[in-house]
Amino acid sequence: MSDINADFLEYAKKLSCKNYLSVDGKKFGKSAWDKIKRWQQPYLIRDVFKVTGVPFGKEKPIKTHLALLYINTKKKNGGGTGHTMRICEALGVPVIGYETWKDY
Repeated sequence: MSDINADFLEYAKKLSCKNYLSVDGKKFGKSAWDKIKRWQQPYLIRDVFKVTGVPFGKEKPIKTHLALLYINTKKKNGGGTGHTMRICEALGVPVIGYETWKDY
């Protein structure tokens, strides 16, 4: 992540923090984000990049237009994919769950 523009990285971190839901589903946003392990945060920020795209040089990032996601129903809040889904929803990216696309 050291190659990423500092302003864009900060934007991604804030977006990730704002949309983070604790594993137990009781805390949301900064209060939940501040409780996770530091090594987990970059993985959640990476999920933002999957949706927003990452700018390189002067190029604008290419945002995702549609997300096909597998949600692990055995994990509360869908696990890490649940976080990606909340990022998609925050950015207006339509999400199609596994139950819809599994037979295609």
